[in-house]
Amino acid sequence: MFFAFSSTGFMESLPEVHMTLAGGVLAVFLNGCLSSYYLKRFCATSTPGFWRLLVACPTILFNFLIPVMFDERIVKQSSEMWGAILSIYTSFLVAWLSNQKIIAYCLNRGILVSAENWDYWRFTGVVLCPINPKTDCRNDTGQSMLDTYTKSKEIGRWLTQCVFKNVMLLFMGVVIVKDPGFPLTELGYGFGLMFWLGCCFDFMQAFALLVFDIDSIDSFDHPYLSIDNCELWSKRWNTMTAKVLKPLSYDLVKDGVLVNDPDSAKPKRPEWRRGAAVLSIFLLSGFMHCMCFWYVTRQWVWKWFMFFSSFGPVVLLEQIVKKFVHNNMGVKSIPLALGIFYTLSTHVILARFFFVPPAEEVGLLRLIKVPVRMVFGEDFV
Repeated sequence: MFFAFSSTGFMESLPEVHMTLAGGVLAVFLNGCLSSYYLKRFCATSTPGFWRLLVACPTILFNFLIPVMFDERIVKQSSEMWGAILSIYTSFLVAWLSNQKIIAYCLNRGILVSAENWDYWRFTGVVLCPINPKTDCRNDTGQSMLDTYTKSKEIGRWLTQCVFKNVMLLFMGVVIVKDPGFPLTELGYGFGLMFWLGCCFDFMQAFALLVFDIDSIDSFDHPYLSIDNCELWSKRWNTMTAKVLKPLSYDLVKDGVLVNDPDSAKPKRPEWRRGAAVLSIFLLSGFMHCMCFWYVTRQWVWKWFMFFSSFGPVVLLEQIVKKFVHNNMGVKSIPLALGIFYTLSTHVILARFFFVPPAEEVGLLRLIKVPVRMVFGEDFV
């Protein structure tokens, strides 16, 4: 949130920027509503597989174009900075998350299948928002099972977390700007990304509960306490995005079939297929991160692909080592402190070579300095 400020002509372009951003956000919201109607009206009545995917193609293609359209519009009307900010959100929420939900739905997979029998309004919330819905919070008569006090308490909790994470995000910005060197700078980027995403998701979870009556599961569960990379990526870091990635990578490779048939028996798969499934989810993650990077910068960076995809072999190696140690040495688990140190070290080393350099090359450090200067003064950095 703090990164959405430009020091050049900020006050002069503020009213125009607000109008442009408001129009962009409204257009994204309306697109989500229309996409949901289209899916409910036309795609749901077609057979899962090729035909449903063919019917959904107009929505999928339009979602891929939205970040480009809004970026160009805002660049012309205000500043390149504001276009980049909206491009970040639209590329992640629309071109990535919404499209992967829709493609998985066409193959009878993913969270939209679970929400298929929900009413149109809540189905729209699942398509539009970056949320991991809990079990249906409405009864058979369509009435909400969440009372006003419970909803208000949850919304208040998420918004409070959002404020706290914004403060911590500013602190991480100070760490990055001061550049204390390896590994503290890399940790600053990692924790800064966690607080920024967490803030966005907390706000959207509060929005989904208030507007769509959908209760959600937190996407971050203290990732800095992970004892290995498998636990980090599968249970603690951005689990909402992992749940969107899984149906089109891990499940697809593991099942060995394109269209999911929930009524068919699931035979035991060979171990190599499970390993290939693990690699596939990290390869897809690397590709989607590079796609978002391209939307914002118009540059395709192989280093970001390397950063995210390299965790596939790392996770497989971890599982092999853990199995060997357990079978031959009788060690069931490693000490918590050692596991945390190992996990953080893995990320810091890979980030040093593959994540941080491309981000700094496109001017991320200059963006981070803007909110820091606004709070602490021009002479601080």
